[in-house]
Amino acid sequence: MCAKFKALPPFGAGPTPFYTKNLKPSFLSMETYNGWRNYETWNVALWLHSDESLYNLVKKCKNYKEAVLKLNYFGYTRTDDGVSFRSTKLDRTELNKFIKELS
Repeated sequence: MCAKFKALPPFGAGPTPFYTKNLKPSFLSMETYNGWRNYETWNVALWLHSDESLYNLVKKCKNYKEAVLKLNYFGYTRTDDGVSFRSTKLDRTELNKFIKELS
């Protein structure tokens, strides 16, 4: 016998569930991507933090420009998802802060 499930109220009706408080659904705000300026910036930060080889290369860099020079020297020009480390869409201010936090 199947258990009956209570239907969810329409979006925006009733109290906000605990797991969605302080989160904006992506369709409501296209200004950020997982807290980052855009997809490209998020993707580069994700790969630099998650890939051990990339992480070890950039963790002692002073800024993103230095990190890109080092990555290029070792043959890395883009993430495995195809985002170039030199893309004009990247928010370099955010990535500079990110690189400083790694060291």
